[in-house]
Amino acid sequence: MAFLGAYLLHVLGGSAQQGHVEIALGSALLVGAAAMVLRYALDRRAGHERRGRIAEVTARPLPTVAIGAVGGLIVGMTSVGSGSLMIVLLLFLYPMLSAGQLVGTDLTQAVPLTLAAALGALAFGHVEFSVTTSIVIGSVPAVLVGSMLSAWAPDRYIRPVITFVIFASGLKYIGVGTTTLGWVLGAILVAAAGCGWPGRGPGARVRLFCLGGTPPL
Repeated sequence: MAFLGAYLLHVLGGSAQQGHVEIALGSALLVGAAAMVLRYALDRRAGHERRGRIAEVTARPLPTVAIGAVGGLIVGMTSVGSGSLMIVLLLFLYPMLSAGQLVGTDLTQAVPLTLAAALGALAFGHVEFSVTTSIVIGSVPAVLVGSMLSAWAPDRYIRPVITFVIFASGLKYIGVGTTTLGWVLGAILVAAAGCGWPGRGPGARVRLFCLGGTPPL
């Protein structure tokens, strides 16, 4: 589907269709980010915070294949979604996966996915090699560091970061300007710091109140 998406982009030619796809994707990411925050709040109130890895996961082949097909088509047409959209869909389908497992699963599936999309782009002449080389030089070492951090850090740190990145991506895809986006994200970071999220200890009372819980006595 990723190869097919690259072919469709070549056939369509114009950027108008791609713009519509990106707006739809951005809207989906915003909904996904809101759902992730809501789920975190509900888990905290119910006392079901994830503290470790799930030993065994029951695969759901048909819906998982459908996620791959939809995500692959979007990646092939827009180059976005291999990380942000896929991780949202995986979270809804496998809600008990830890953040580290979500990141690891998403990174692993992204290798053949982006390879297929890249082959399609090469076949139809959509690649700027000078820009690609510079990106690879910076991204390969950084992604190794990031993957190690996601494997070691607790869920309570990784999940807010994932939610924040998905929310920022959604705003950008629906057309929010860079300056406005910076102010919005800065305000969110200030509010999160004021709530003491995701730390523990003295800030727990404020954090629970921000999430709609009952502050401890």
